[in-house]
Amino acid sequence: MGWCAAPTALLPAPESAPDSAPARPGARPRGAAAMRPGARSRAPPRSSAATMGAPLPLARRAPAVGLEGGGPPGPRGRSPRRPGRDTMRLAPAFGLLSVLAVTVLAPATARAGNDDSFFQGNEAAMLGGAVAAVGYGPGLLWYNPAGLGSNTRNRLELSGSVFTLRIRRLDPFVRVGITDEQTIEKQLRGTSFVTAPSALSFVRQLSPRLTAGFGVFVPVQESFDAGSDFSRDVAAADGRSISVSGDVAQTVQRTRYHAGPGFGYRVSDRFRIGASLFFVYETASLTARINAQDFRERAGDPSLIDSFATGLDVRANVTRMALELVLGAQWEPVRGFHLGFAVRGPRFRLKDEEEYDDLFFQGTDTTDISDPENPVVSEGEYVYLRDRSTASFNDVTSPLAAPMRFVFGVGYSRARLRMGVEVDVSHQLLGALIGYERQWNARFGVAFRVSDETEIGMGLFTDRAATFADPLEVAAIDYYGASLGLKLDTPVGLSDDEQEESGASRLVFRTTVGLRYAVGIGDWEPFEVDLTEDGTMSEGGLVDVIFHEVGLYLGSGLDF
Repeated sequence: MGWCAAPTALLPAPESAPDSAPARPGARPRGAAAMRPGARSRAPPRSSAATMGAPLPLARRAPAVGLEGGGPPGPRGRSPRRPGRDTMRLAPAFGLLSVLAVTVLAPATARAGNDDSFFQGNEAAMLGGAVAAVGYGPGLLWYNPAGLGSNTRNRLELSGSVFTLRIRRLDPFVRVGITDEQTIEKQLRGTSFVTAPSALSFVRQLSPRLTAGFGVFVPVQESFDAGSDFSRDVAAADGRSISVSGDVAQTVQRTRYHAGPGFGYRVSDRFRIGASLFFVYETASLTARINAQDFRERAGDPSLIDSFATGLDVRANVTRMALELVLGAQWEPVRGFHLGFAVRGPRFRLKDEEEYDDLFFQGTDTTDISDPENPVVSEGEYVYLRDRSTASFNDVTSPLAAPMRFVFGVGYSRARLRMGVEVDVSHQLLGALIGYERQWNARFGVAFRVSDETEIGMGLFTDRAATFADPLEVAAIDYYGASLGLKLDTPVGLSDDEQEESGASRLVFRTTVGLRYAVGIGDWEPFEVDLTEDGTMSEGGLVDVIFHEVGLYLGSGLDF
C-alpha cells in the first residue's frame, strides 16, 4: 500500500499507488502550518481539527512515493527514503505541495498583503480607514453602512490604487544541506508593483431618511513570484567529491471581490443604522517547482559515482464563493461626539472548487568511471507520477469562510474637523482546512477642512495577521503604517431648469489623492532541500523578515 501526505495525518493512498515500505521509526506528521514556507510560529489550540487529526473531505496521495525501501513522508514533509541514501528532504516544500491537494482557499489576512492593503473609498483614504464613527460617503457600504443614513445627495465614487510598491527580502529563501557540515543558503530580494481597482460604489437618497446603494470592492489583490537556483562543488570530510545543483520557484496570485447592495437609515437626527450584503468571489493560484540533483563519489570506491535527481512541479487553482453580511450603527449622544459600531460577517461558504495538477520525478543510478574513456552507467531506478483532478467540496466542520470582525469606533466632527479612532477585533475560527486566531487592529485618522473645497487628512493604522493555517501564504506578516490624503471639491453651478429637474443646486466633482506606507514585520520558513546522506540536516526554523509597502491612491467622485 502506498501513502499520502495530509495536513493532519499520514493517510493510506489508493492501492494502485506504487508499493513502499512502512514509515521509518520515529516519523511523526506535523501540522499544515509547519509544512510550508511562510509558517507562523503560532500553533492552533489542541481542540482544533488540525491537531486532532479530523478527517478531511478530500485526500490525495503525495507525489513523492514509491522507490524500493521508501516510506511515507515524514516530519516536515520529508520525502520517502531512496536506495543507497537514507532520506532526501524537500521540507517544507513537499509538505506545502502535498497539502495543497487537500486545502481550499482560506481568505486569510496573513499574506504579503493583508485584508486592509487597499483603502476602499475616499473617506478611508482621508482618515487611514478610521471611518466607522464619522464616515458618510459611498465607501461606507464597505466599512459601516449606517453612515449612509446621513447622506443628503446622490453620490458616485470610483477609487483605486494607482500602484502599490512592495519591497521584500527573504534571507534565506532556500537552504540546501549537502553534508552535516556544509549548507547552501540563498536569499531573495524582490520588488513588485500591484495596481488594483479597489472600489466602485453608488448611493442614492430614496427618502429624507433612507439611502441605498450598490458597491464593488477589491480588498485583496496579491501577486508573488520568486525563484532561486543553487550549485556547489564541495569535498566531504573524508575527501570525496560532491556536486549539487537545483532550483526552487514559486508563484502565488490571489484576488477577492465583494459586490452587493446596502442601505443606511436615519432613525433620528443622532442615530443611524445600516446593512450591506455582499456576494464574495475569491480565486487563488499557485505554481511551484523544485528540482535537485547531486553526484558524489561512493565511500571506499571513488571510481563509482552515485547520482540522484528529483523534481516536483505543482499547479493548483482554488476558488471560493460566499455571502457576507455587514451590519452597522452610528450614534451621536452629544453634538459633535460620535460612536460607531460595525459587524463584518458572518461570511457563509457557498462553494469551493479546486483544480490540481502535479508531476513528480525521482531517480538514481551509478556510474563506473574506473575507465574514464568508457564510463559505464548502471541500470537506474526511476519513478514518474502524474496527478490531475478537479473537485468541489465543503468543509463541514466550519460553514464560515472567515471569522466575524467587530469594529468599535469613537469620533469627533465639527464644521472643519473630523477625527476617528477605532478598534477592530476578530474571533478565533477553527476548521479542518482553515485556522484563525483571535486578533485585533487599530486605526486613527484626522481630517482638516482648509477651505470649503479642500480637505487634508492623515491616519495611522495596523493590519495584523490572524491566520495560522493557510498554505497559500507568502509569509506571516503584521503591518503598521501611516497615510496622507488630500481631497479637492470642484462645484459646478446649474441653471434654474437643471436645478428644478435634479433637485440639486449644483454638481460637485471630487478628487482624492492618498499616500499609504506600511512596514511589515513577521516571519518566514525557508524552503529546505536535504541532500545529506543520512538526512540529518538541521532544521533552520523561522527567520525574521521585514516587508515594505508604498501605495498611491486616486479616487474620483460625483455628488448630484
